[in-house]
Amino acid sequence: MPDFMQEDDLWLQDKLMLYVFGYTGVRRTKFLSLNWNDLDFKAATLKVMGKGQQERVLPVKDVVLELAWDYLQTRLPLVNKAIFINEKGNRLDRCTLRTRFGNCIAKAGLDPKIYTPHKLRHTFATNLLDAGVDLVTIQELMGHLDPGSTHIYAYECG
Repeated sequence: MPDFMQEDDLWLQDKLMLYVFGYTGVRRTKFLSLNWNDLDFKAATLKVMGKGQQERVLPVKDVVLELAWDYLQTRLPLVNKAIFINEKGNRLDRCTLRTRFGNCIAKAGLDPKIYTPHKLRHTFATNLLDAGVDLVTIQELMGHLDPGSTHIYAYECG
């Protein structure tokens, strides 16, 4: 693990944040609404409410589950069902997410204006396409109703 990820008490949650964005391609608004009961450790899935309250279930890689489990242990006993919380123990909000995400990116020596949660969503789609996943499956994982949206995400440079 890079040294920059251990500089403060929030490093484990911040690392999980980056992994969730990178490995699931969730939208920022859905990310902020994630609760612990949305994550099924046994089935290795994450339940996400999409646009129009359409529920979709995303596969979750073992590396994300292991990190989530380690982070969960630091939160016990749970007093807030939100996975991602701020320093006061409340659900993470948009503003705090932008700051924390930007800080992680900057600590890694990257430009936070270029590398955003939305950029990781594009990268997720591009990585799936590069791995040979068909566009219909990518469309389902991204929660797109319009196949044209998936085409833009998958073919725009991640």
